[in-house]
Amino acid sequence: MDSLKKGIMFSLVAMLCIIAGCTSEPEIKSPTTYVKIKSSFSDDLKTTNLDVKVIVDNPNPIGIHINKVKFDVYLLDNGEKVILKQVKKSDIDIKESGTTPIDFQISIPNDKIMSAIKNSKNGKITIGVDGYALVDAKISEIEVPIKGETEIAIPNIKSPITNVEINVKPGVPTKIDAKITINNPNNIGVKIKELVADVYYMDNYGNNVKQIKHIEKQNIYIKENGITTIDIPITIGLNDLPSPDYVIENGGNIIIGVDGYAVVDAKIKEIKIPITGKTTFESPFQLSDNSQLPLPNPPQPPQLPNISVIIPPLPQPPQLPDPLEILNELISSSNANNNEYSQYYIGIIDKNGNIPDTIYAQKPYYIVVIDSNGNLTEGVDIYINGQYMGTIDESGILPCIFCESGYYTITAEYNGDVLASKTVYVEEVTKYNSGKSESYDEYGNNYESYDQQQTQTQQSEIKISVDDITLHNELIIKKIVMSPDLLLMLAGMPPELKITMENGEEINLKYISMDVDLIIYNPNSKSVTIDKLILNMVDDEGHSLGKGEISDITITPGENPVTVKVDIPINKMGYEILRKLNGEEVFAEISGSAYIGDEEIPFSGERELLPPLPKPPVPLPPLPPFPTE
Repeated sequence: MDSLKKGIMFSLVAMLCIIAGCTSEPEIKSPTTYVKIKSSFSDDLKTTNLDVKVIVDNPNPIGIHINKVKFDVYLLDNGEKVILKQVKKSDIDIKESGTTPIDFQISIPNDKIMSAIKNSKNGKITIGVDGYALVDAKISEIEVPIKGETEIAIPNIKSPITNVEINVKPGVPTKIDAKITINNPNNIGVKIKELVADVYYMDNYGNNVKQIKHIEKQNIYIKENGITTIDIPITIGLNDLPSPDYVIENGGNIIIGVDGYAVVDAKIKEIKIPITGKTTFESPFQLSDNSQLPLPNPPQPPQLPNISVIIPPLPQPPQLPDPLEILNELISSSNANNNEYSQYYIGIIDKNGNIPDTIYAQKPYYIVVIDSNGNLTEGVDIYINGQYMGTIDESGILPCIFCESGYYTITAEYNGDVLASKTVYVEEVTKYNSGKSESYDEYGNNYESYDQQQTQTQQSEIKISVDDITLHNELIIKKIVMSPDLLLMLAGMPPELKITMENGEEINLKYISMDVDLIIYNPNSKSVTIDKLILNMVDDEGHSLGKGEISDITITPGENPVTVKVDIPINKMGYEILRKLNGEEVFAEISGSAYIGDEEIPFSGERELLPPLPKPPVPLPPLPPFPTE
């Protein structure tokens, strides 16, 4: 009997051992990570593109699962970390006993890194990632750090090359045509912020003897790999002619020189380039024995100048209606301005003085800027798609011709401040009864009619999805929530809010900025350029929060991350904050379209508008109506 009991006990122990051995799981060892970062600047130098690989080394004989990867992308500016973007990814499987890469494609707008570029001492900037991965350990999670840095070489922007050509037509008065040619050898367009030069009489030793004219010009756009010529016509009257002594000392010659500089805005740096040149010609004046004034040679027949203009000098400006009528029509238009809060309005007038329902390519128009009181403005600089087109003079109008169909963004600036912007669509030239179409040159003259033919390249469908939205001013939002005075203002928040930070800095807050991250998938084998992408944001109650747009986006094959900035007025954001604090789920509904030629690609998505907010220290004010201004 005892032996039978011992046998039974032994069998039970053996069975328990077998069961325990079958059900227990090996302990999951913590994986390790290392980071590889490759970088490149976009061709237009508007963005820095990062290819980040997080390599996970799994020492376990079984595969593991990562619940979440989260890290900040930062740069070092004078040794201090500046957060550029937060990146997240979830539900990633890692293979057993080896390494698995996790790929991230990240696009950073270069305006976020300009300070570090300017402060760089070695022509490089440091960009890194800092975060963690959460590994599923069944009953818990293992947090694995993710860290890495790399140095990015700042692109070498070549200095534009200048040349000065001076042509003189002697006589009384003397005509001088100085041509300043600026050659941009870079693959991006640059802007001459400021050009300052003086035209002088010079002696044989290169010294400036007498100033003839002082020249100042601003905001001159030079296209990529292109040449821009600035014409400076000068007329010299009798009082400005050189003295007989000057002509005698220079051996009967007159030397005219140009001396100055230009400041070039090359997007990631400013370049100061010299502008110099001179010409020598035989004096056309014969000195009499008793006269101190030169006697002119017989005048030469006039020569027609070779003029190249972008803005056509149309000789007969239109008879404009009352500016108040234009203003009322613009305000009632569905496309009044891109910014609904602007106090200025941009209008396009045809040659008959009317606001056209449709704008056509290759036809002459006039641009006007009207303030909220119905007054035409002058001295306003006009840019079209970022290119400086001219300044509105005392006439209150600026002529222009749109050469091609497509979307154009017109911006009005005064002393560097944006007054208004407006996006218009320009149609192809209309067809007439003859079956032909009409075109106009830059002067508004009619070209010979021609048959229109259109071809369109077939391409696979581009797809756009909403990836995430990120709040810029989260620290300020939390400050508002935790400040009793500011919190009580949420119920009637004005369009502008003054906030005093801990360091004493006062901030006039008009907008809260959001980054909308899109993923654009290009299934084609070649890159595609999106002409314009327009995005609208509304809340889940249907209230309009704001819009954003970007232009000229190069989409490479595969997935392309693109970020669009949306500015939400502070009073509208205050309404959404109160909803969030009251326990409501507040969502942003994103919709919009991308345009490639005549093709429109719509997209939409929904994301949570606000992050978790701290509990306020005082009772909440009542929820006000949604603000309309």
